[in-house]
Amino acid sequence: MNCAKCGKNLEKSWNFCPNCGLRAPKVIKFSVNLNNVFKQFANMLSPPVKTKNQATLARSFEKTVEPETIKISDGPVKVYEISLPGVSSMDNIAINEFEESVEIKAFAGKILYFKAIKKSSENEVSEKILEKEKLVLTIS
Repeated sequence: MNCAKCGKNLEKSWNFCPNCGLRAPKVIKFSVNLNNVFKQFANMLSPPVKTKNQATLARSFEKTVEPETIKISDGPVKVYEISLPGVSSMDNIAINEFEESVEIKAFAGKILYFKAIKKSSENEVSEKILEKEKLVLTIS
């Protein structure tokens, strides 16, 4: 290794150049396990599903499905009917409101249902009812 300032040859164990006094850079070696990096990145992209009471569910899903959605009303009050086959309880549904959207996550067995609905920032979810595996969501 050579000194970056004066170009003199330096031994690896030296901390300073004996010619000009420049501090020798330390070489730091490290290794990265790419499998762990990819696993952490995948976990960031698919956070755990949370239930109504926000208890984290440690579940793995075989597939993610966008549920069939019907817009029942399109006036100032918007009503959506979201088909969630196999979902029998509101405890298996998480509804997250954001400024301009509503995110619905529901699970039944090994299936995760995911739906995002656009809304205006003035509106919010005013009612949510689950009947016969269909979620009726009112945004007003």
